[in-house]
Amino acid sequence: MKEITEGMSNRKIAYGLGLAAALQGAALTACSSPGDAPPSANAEPTAIAETSAAVVQSASASSSSTAAIASIPAGPPRLKPVARFEPMGFGSLQELGDTIVVTGNGNKVGKLSRQGVEWAVDLPEDDPPETINGAMVMQGIAGRYPDKLGVIRESTYGRWPRPTWQPVKGNVAAAVTFAPGGGPGSVLGAVVIDDTTLIAGWDHFEGARIVHAGGPWKGFSVSTFEEGCGKKSQYYRYTAISPTVFGATRAGTAFFGGQRCDDEGPALEIWGAAGGKSKIFPLEGIPKDAWFHDDFVRGNGDVAWVVAGDRVIEVSGGKPTILPPLGGPGRTARIFGGDGKVYAVKAGEIKSLEGGAWKLVATLPWPAEYPDMVAMDGSFWATSSAKLYELVPNTEPEGECKTPFVFLYDVSYKSEPNYTFPTTRKALATFPDIDKLQLVDFVEGGRRLGLVVPSKEVGEAVIAHVKGSMKDEDPRLVCYAPAKPRVVSIKP
Repeated sequence: MKEITEGMSNRKIAYGLGLAAALQGAALTACSSPGDAPPSANAEPTAIAETSAAVVQSASASSSSTAAIASIPAGPPRLKPVARFEPMGFGSLQELGDTIVVTGNGNKVGKLSRQGVEWAVDLPEDDPPETINGAMVMQGIAGRYPDKLGVIRESTYGRWPRPTWQPVKGNVAAAVTFAPGGGPGSVLGAVVIDDTTLIAGWDHFEGARIVHAGGPWKGFSVSTFEEGCGKKSQYYRYTAISPTVFGATRAGTAFFGGQRCDDEGPALEIWGAAGGKSKIFPLEGIPKDAWFHDDFVRGNGDVAWVVAGDRVIEVSGGKPTILPPLGGPGRTARIFGGDGKVYAVKAGEIKSLEGGAWKLVATLPWPAEYPDMVAMDGSFWATSSAKLYELVPNTEPEGECKTPFVFLYDVSYKSEPNYTFPTTRKALATFPDIDKLQLVDFVEGGRRLGLVVPSKEVGEAVIAHVKGSMKDEDPRLVCYAPAKPRVVSIKP
């Protein structure tokens, strides 16, 4: 019986947005518009080409509904954050194995329960020593709690970050450093298969690799660029996959998720529990510019989940399956686990995977963002602004909204600062009450596009108009007033 525990990297110690802003109104995130931005990630994928084996595409789709502004919506609860326990500089929150763990004050790791946090592990002192002109700062934790745990650190000195996975006291595994001589690099994470500790990362000297840090030997051969792509890289890349996530199932199946070849689209590189050679699975039904998040969730047995853009992929039995779209606006989603389930967060909605389909279970307040979330004892928990929150149902009426706003989508990073969004303007030009709309380009956790509207009724009408005239769009009505927006004329 394989026992495997994972840890995420790149969990930066920056937590969400202020609670005052978070409690303004209904929940949502954003999307990019076809025509004005890259293709929507909600589009049903086409048949998936494969390098080594078949990738199964699920055909069903989940639905979403527009959130009401001035009343309590029926169905799944709206959630509000309630601070729990004495403040301890709470940071990274995640499921490691069967344990929910949280960091505190930058140097402690503890087991979370409804009764409190049992602080069991003190993180090591700064070792290796501080870099000249910079300190080694914790980025996250990874490994098996509590006996094979490690801390991921990077220096604040940008030219010599030395990303390092360092074992905590009592863990006999060796420390692993990427880009030890300076330059860019990253620790992707750590997995423990039985008693074998494996650390994955990359740097510009050797590319991506999986390093054996302790326990019985298991060798994982990463496909070179020429092996996996059949050509030489125009960007001087070493490996076929440029990974941003490293994980494994409980049964020991390990995987990289990242861009394939020279940014030719997302793909998974998968190894069996014994290691050795891998198989590469291109995910051609997902937009080519979609990147994997560093989240992954393990299920029971030989199954795990990762997310590329806003599409969740199930890795089961050594093969990936693209799950149904989550629905709603947005080109990105996050996943988290706990209570034996996998959850996805997109457009301010929390959905659980039930029988291969997504079920809406709760909504979050706009514009709250929680980088770290878990499910525990029937509740959702999150860290933000160095505090630990339980997200509980909000039963209070929302009251009358004085600033109704229609959030349309995220603006592509490729768009120029003065971009005029011609496809969106063309669709809006036929709206009967066009003179009541104000199109604005604004920043809220990223560059976004929306409509200032005079009333809830006008907002609902323009939402119906956009859905009917712009494929795959799912705008949301919220109570919000953007700060310093750029007004874009709808009329020519």
